[in-house]
Amino acid sequence: MPASPDAGAGALPYLGDEPSQVAALVSVLTRSGAQLVQVETASRGTIPQLREAWVQGVAGDRAAAVAQRLSGRVEALPGGLKVAAAAVEDYHGELVRCRRAVDQLRAALAELRPLESRVKAFGDWIEPDEEKAYQQARTDLAVAAARWGYSDIAGVYASYAWVTRMVAQAQEACSGVLRTQALSLTPDSQGESRIWAMPSLESAALIDGFIAHGLLPREAATMDARQLMSYLADHPDVARKLVDNNPGEGAHGSAEEFLHNLGRAVIDPSDREALGERRQLTRAYFEGLAVEEQKLVGILFPSEVGNLSGAPFVARDAANYVNIVVAREDQAAKVADLQARLEAAEASLRPGDDAVGEILALQSALADNEAVWQTYDKLVREPQRQIVVFDHASGAFAEVKPPIGPLTENIGLVVPGTGTNMGGILGNVATYDDFAMLAKGSLSMVTWMGGPLPQSILTEAPDPSYAIKLGPKLAEFPRPATRSALLHRIQQSRAVGGGAFLRRWCGRCCGAVWPRCRSSPSR
Repeated sequence: MPASPDAGAGALPYLGDEPSQVAALVSVLTRSGAQLVQVETASRGTIPQLREAWVQGVAGDRAAAVAQRLSGRVEALPGGLKVAAAAVEDYHGELVRCRRAVDQLRAALAELRPLESRVKAFGDWIEPDEEKAYQQARTDLAVAAARWGYSDIAGVYASYAWVTRMVAQAQEACSGVLRTQALSLTPDSQGESRIWAMPSLESAALIDGFIAHGLLPREAATMDARQLMSYLADHPDVARKLVDNNPGEGAHGSAEEFLHNLGRAVIDPSDREALGERRQLTRAYFEGLAVEEQKLVGILFPSEVGNLSGAPFVARDAANYVNIVVAREDQAAKVADLQARLEAAEASLRPGDDAVGEILALQSALADNEAVWQTYDKLVREPQRQIVVFDHASGAFAEVKPPIGPLTENIGLVVPGTGTNMGGILGNVATYDDFAMLAKGSLSMVTWMGGPLPQSILTEAPDPSYAIKLGPKLAEFPRPATRSALLHRIQQSRAVGGGAFLRRWCGRCCGAVWPRCRSSPSR
């Protein structure tokens, strides 16, 4: 909170923003809202007329959807601006009241300070001939303090502290309203926008091709990424078509062509330089797309993008959502098969039969597979989660919570321990999320399970094969593709078998591991 320019040493500075500037903002918001009302009123009857003129078909459907959505948002904007203007006006009123209070406190302090200094000047020992003057000084101070409503100067500073809290609360209340309204205009940490998010011409052509080949229904032409994900959750048969589809050569410069060529490249997994070049190519391609486009590419090519190193997390998450929708269906079929086999085994059991072991094994398998289905079902019902690694067959999984955003300063990466599997991994995520909650938005936690983990401390945990298989995968886990939004303080940690190491990545200039960063003081 800036101090008043006339605040001298020991004075009580004004708090908060300059009231005249806040009042000017109220005027701007009010005037803008009134102008938008006129625009909305003038264009209200235009869209039905335009729709009649557009050619029927996918292109017409999409154009009508874009116009209708934009019209709805334009209609909503004046209300949002009105709410924002009211919040800023309330803040202005509180600023004015608090400044008046500070003026009164300054006046009280100006009168009481010399009186208190006069009392203190007598020191700790009062000579007999000074007793009368000392008592008069104390009386003068007490009378003046009582007139201002205080017992001493400490009461003035206590009141100033109270005014400070009032201004801070007013600022926070106003900021909260403005942040809420801003979400309707600007993307959030995952690139979601509450205004609208329709595909570009390039993505629209890609979607049209999928519709023409029967991979998507016609209504997909008017859907944004979020709506398409919701549709696929309710239509797993359509999601399966996308998962099973392989990218063709596609149009020049399209996502399909890029992923097709990327898939044709045969790279030795031990060739770290080639893998690094491929990751850089992938990152460069996706950085040329808007966030909504990245998500659409992930949705349309889930098998290729879900675990694609170098692809941004928003694209991988969108792809893995589709993969999980299909995995949930496959897991449900597996659960149904085990249930049927268990019921048949129990029905055929006769006294003396040696089938108890089989029944117990089926019961255990059924419980394990039901737990996995519950994990998939929860992930489908909670599309806001960010799943950046997923493989139903191998049991690979990684979730970022909360998603990395502009306020993220640190990233913690945790590899769960022995006994963790797909059936219980969300419990680990919830545990580690407590760390992020305590950090109040500055920390994102990555729960990483690159494949099967040991399930027994005695028989499997000592086996080095788990570390041998998963170690290289963890080493290749993508450095944050969104590093432009991160600070130098990004760090990852891993704990395995009681040991731990920290890895720091530069999020500002080069993306290198911290000791090798160009800005590192150790260089």
